Amino acid sequence: MRRYRPPYKGFTLVELLVVIAIIGILVALLLPAIQSAREAARRAQCSNNMRQIGLALHNYHDIHHQFPPGGVNYRGRGQNPRSTSWTASVMLQLLPQMEQQALFDRYDFSNPPMIHSPRTHFEENQEVAATEIPTLICPSETVDRTTYWYRHWDWRPGFAKGNYGPIYSGCCAWSSNCFSTSMMQHRAAFNASQMYGASMADIFDGTSNTIVYAELLTSRSGLDSRGVWAHPGGAFVSGSHRHPDFDIRMTPNVDARDDRGMDRPMSCRSHIATDRYLRCGGMISNRPNHAARSRHPGGVHVTMGDASVRFIQDEIDPETYIRMLSIAARDADIPVSWP
Repeated sequence: MRRYRPPYKGFTLVELLVVIAIIGILVALLLPAIQSAREAARRAQCSNNMRQIGLALHNYHDIHHQFPPGGVNYRGRGQNPRSTSWTASVMLQLLPQMEQQALFDRYDFSNPPMIHSPRTHFEENQEVAATEIPTLICPSETVDRTTYWYRHWDWRPGFAKGNYGPIYSGCCAWSSNCFSTSMMQHRAAFNASQMYGASMADIFDGTSNTIVYAELLTSRSGLDSRGVWAHPGGAFVSGSHRHPDFDIRMTPNVDARDDRGMDRPMSCRSHIATDRYLRCGGMISNRPNHAARSRHPGGVHVTMGDASVRFIQDEIDPETYIRMLSIAARDADIPVSWP
């Protein structure tokens, strides 16, 4: 007797192709949402990092009654950014408030982290400067954070990089002109050349209206100093760049492919020609400048003087942005001029 065999069950080739097509469409629809969710998480972490910096600045202010100076140089004020006599950046001074007390205790502030020859180097300082601090790194940064090698000296540790820097000026970052009465509208909360750190009383525009820290990008080049957190000439942000032939207002994520929008790091001997953000030019007149930049679509995070964090859009009015970088620009009658 023949046994009954039910007909075979399964998909036809056409049905299988239809199912695959539907799955492909769903993946295509969901992928942007997944990427957007990931970027939102990265932005939240980046914002939290900047919030920690803001709180560290306030804790430092509670102790010292002012923010840390933009840089400390044992030869005094007015030194150029390439000087080997710089002993401390803003972040080096903030290490105890950033839960990095052990790293702070290892650093000898009477000596610099960079020296002219192997016979006169300070190994402990160099090891501290080579330490990568996770809180100083934005998770949206996609570039390999190659350490910076000062003058190709590979016999000692390089400088670690990060993605956040203090605001040095609304005008040329290394200029002392912001300290003249007529140029007060450009003075920021920090200045390396004059070893200046503002007190709360100095911020005439109000702490909630004044940007004190901002995001910046690093380069994969070991010859590019942008983002070096332990050196005053590495991690900082400014608002404009002065050249004998032009002035450029460096708003967030300014396109650096235009020569007039190039950053002017203290050291930058190479660039990525296809990267609209990281083209760079040699330092001019000892006045390097870095624009605020990030990998976040549409803008950058900034830390305000009250420790709050805001997201500044790329399309912000340049005049408004420059004034937000200043501690004393609220008087509308003060003309905006450049040194």
